[in-house]
This record gives sequence, C-alpha cells and structure tokens, in this order.
Amino acid sequence: VTSATVSTTLTLDTVESLPTGRSFQSYLQLIPGTKPSNGGNPGSRSGVNYSDVNGAIGASTDNLYYLDGVDVTDPVTGTFGANFNSEIIQEQQVLVGAVPAEFAGGSGLVSKVVTKSGSNDWHGSVNYYFQNDGLVQNDEHSQSGGFNTYDTAVTLGGPIIKDSLWFFGSYQKKNRKDDVLDTTTGDVIRSVENDSDFAFGKLTWQITPDDRLTATYFSDPTTISGSNDATTINRRDFARDQGGDNYKIDYSRTFGDLILNGYYFKHESELSDSAVDTSIRDNVTYRTAANSTIEQRQLGGRGTSFEENRDREEYGLNAEYFLDTDFGSHTFKAGYIHTENTYFQTDSVPGGVTYNSLAPIYSGTTLGTYRSAGLWTARSITST
Repeated sequence: VTSATVSTTLTLDTVESLPTGRSFQSYLQLIPGTKPSNGGNPGSRSGVNYSDVNGAIGASTDNLYYLDGVDVTDPVTGTFGANFNSEIIQEQQVLVGAVPAEFAGGSGLVSKVVTKSGSNDWHGSVNYYFQNDGLVQNDEHSQSGGFNTYDTAVTLGGPIIKDSLWFFGSYQKKNRKDDVLDTTTGDVIRSVENDSDFAFGKLTWQITPDDRLTATYFSDPTTISGSNDATTINRRDFARDQGGDNYKIDYSRTFGDLILNGYYFKHESELSDSAVDTSIRDNVTYRTAANSTIEQRQLGGRGTSFEENRDREEYGLNAEYFLDTDFGSHTFKAGYIHTENTYFQTDSVPGGVTYNSLAPIYSGTTLGTYRSAGLWTARSITST
C-alpha cells in the first residue's frame, strides 16, 4: 500500500466497453464503494445518504465534481452543476476514501475529469446514437408513452504550431422527446422535448520547455419544454432552461523538482422555470366528499416563474515539490484558493396575482366549518 486514498481511474476505452449511460454521472456508479442514485449523484461510504440495506439509492449532496480543475459542483444543492460531452474525457479519477485536504468540503466522493488535449498528431471522432419506443419491448403491466432520442457528437484535435501550440474541440447534440400519458385514460397529455448542446474547446501553448499555458471553454445549455409528471396538467406546465458557460486559464512553470501553478476559472449556471400559461392562478377548494377533479381545483396558469443564477469564480496558486531520498519518494503540496459563490434569484407572477378560493357552490360557508380538518381538499386558514 502506497497511499491511504481510495480511488479508481476510468478511461473512455473502459466505459465504452460496458453497458452504461453516456455521461460522467453514469460512470460514477461503476466505482466500488458508491451507491447508485436516480439523479446521477451517487452516495459514497464516506458521504451522506449511503445505505447498504433494502436496495436504497444514495442521492448524495456532499460530492465534489471537477472538470479540468474547474469546480462545477452546484453551490446550492451540492450536486453536479454542469454537463459535458463524454467523448472529451481522457480519464476520470474518483476518490471515495481518505480524500486529500486539497479537496476542501469533499466528505463524499470526488470526481476529477481530465479532458483530451491536442497533440502533433491529428485525431478526431464522429458518432451517432439513436433509439425510440419501437426498439423497446412493451411493458405488459403498465402503460408507457412513446419516445424518440438521439445523441451525436464530433471531436477534433491537432497542432496549430507543431511542438508548440495545439487545440482540441468537441460538440455534442442530445435530444429526447417523450409522450406523457394520462394515468387513467392512457391518452397522450403532451409531448416533452429535452434538447442539449454541449460545446468544448481547449488551447495548449508550450511557451518554453518549462512553461505551459492552457485555456479552456465549455458550455452546456439545455432546454426542457415541459414536465414529465403526469399529475401536472397542461395549464400548470412549465418550460425549463438550464446550463451556462465555463472558462479557465491555467499557467504552470517547472523548476526541476518544483512545479508552480496558477489558475483562474469562472463557472456560470442558470436554472429558469417559465410558466407555459401566464393567466391568473386560482386554486379552488372543494369538499373532499365532492370527488372534484384536478381540472376543477386548478384553474388558470402556473402562477409563478423564476430565474436563478448560480455562479462561481475562483483563482488559486499552488506548489508541488518532489523529493527522492533513501527512505522513499515524497511529495509536498501547498496552495492558496480564493472562491466566490454568487446566488441570484428573480421571481415573478405572470398573471399579476394568484388566488385561493372556495368553489361557488359553498358560498355562505362559515369560518368554523372551513377550518374543519378532513372536510376540504385544501385549506388556507388553520386554527392555532
């Protein structure tokens, strides 16, 4: 044993040979010591929400996610805060135990993705994946709507100036359409489209044999046209926009056994929900015994929209010194990091106001009757 840190390193060749999803979040669930999650944030034994019994999943909120040194962890939820093309991954190292102090706050797992770079040789790839409901066996025990999805990507890397300046770029388009079915009738309520565009670019400049400058950019805008939840009626539906731009510049200098590094990055992330129907929301209360429908109880549009910006800026300096002695090889690390997280939210009421009301047939109901628990589908007044 040469290290107390428990880690696993995955390469693109490894994950492409296994039946797993095409995302860095899916790859995490291949790591020993993690518990799968539906949302792509698996729990590790060192983190929260890990369970060994009853087949429970592990949606962790204390993982850290790095892409080429850019911390893309969502500062609000503690989950992953960016997506990118899996084709750009050179390797993904995942730490699940005895996480080094340099990853402050990472009590769960730490995912470090190193992306591909340009070289003196030209290299690239093109791929296209497609699937729809016609390629899937029907479920005899439950209704399932139709779907259609494709995933296509292109990569290219090579020299701009041989032995000095190289580039690597990638673009991925992901699209999925799903039919949402009424749970009672089986009719199609709506079709929901999820559309993503992942761009990536990297320039590497070997200024001298000891000096290297790297500039990286990637973006992950995603638009979702509506909700896949069948209990959300169409007039209460909402569209979602998420994603943003990320920038990093990195400089390193080698002095024999000493490496000095300085960097700056900015991570931008937006999450916005917009009401599809902007009419005034009115939540109507009925007696429970009336067996009212959701269409009767929910009049008007969603009533609210919001836009969130979850940004992070960071710069840092670090030093790494390698020392070989008769007692073995040693590595000494020191550094300074300054991080600024910004959270900004704007809420709006598209209809101007929202209402909670009693159905007209209950006109004249006394306050005492309205306060009675169990009689109504909803109550805005409670007794204390």
